[in-house]
Amino acid sequence: MSGTAKKMIDTIIAEKAQGDKTIEKSVKVKLILGGIMVDKLTDSTPDDPALIKKIKNVAALHGVAV
Repeated sequence: MSGTAKKMIDTIIAEKAQGDKTIEKSVKVKLILGGIMVDKLTDSTPDDPALIKKIKNVAALHGVAV
């Protein structure tokens, strides 16, 4: 299966920003600073267990269930 990382990122952004574009950009910056290249992930990006683990850790820090 591919695209899991993208779906997880979208979930984190949607829950934290709740439609606010400024907060959405802020969350993306935090993810990038955490080593997750948000803009490079697509629905066809192969699932990488290390990346998914990193996303889960960031989600846990922000209190978002993915």
